Amino acid sequence: MERARQEHNGASEIDSAIIERNPHLAKVTPEVLQVILLDELTGRVAEYTEKVSFKGKLDVRILAATDVTQNFSPLGEWPQVPWISIFLVNDGPDTVYIAINQASGWIRLPLNETRALDYSNSDEKIETIYYRCDPGQTAYVRAEGQY
Repeated sequence: MERARQEHNGASEIDSAIIERNPHLAKVTPEVLQVILLDELTGRVAEYTEKVSFKGKLDVRILAATDVTQNFSPLGEWPQVPWISIFLVNDGPDTVYIAINQASGWIRLPLNETRALDYSNSDEKIETIYYRCDPGQTAYVRAEGQY
């Protein structure tokens, strides 16, 4: 008990010394300081939540695929947020291959076929779409992403 009292008094002495050197701090009570810090934290949390939350908006892109692997990132262009789902339509004229976030695990998408991918329950969102065709072939792909 005595030790706790000494530690408490030691903290008070330290607080007093700080206030003596910085008299303007005496005007700010611990409660006010807590409110200031909570307000700052709340603002940061709100900014983060706004950035990662689903907005229910659609971003449509036309991807011109060739036999060279290319990629598109919704993070690189406005609105600069990852997509949570994507609907792909191969408008042809040839088969296209699509990969999400890594240039591996290719999905084959023949002419006039569609594919829907949903990442809404995943920790990883759609940040990069890779696309390519077989040698000498081309295709246009409609990529409709929701963010």
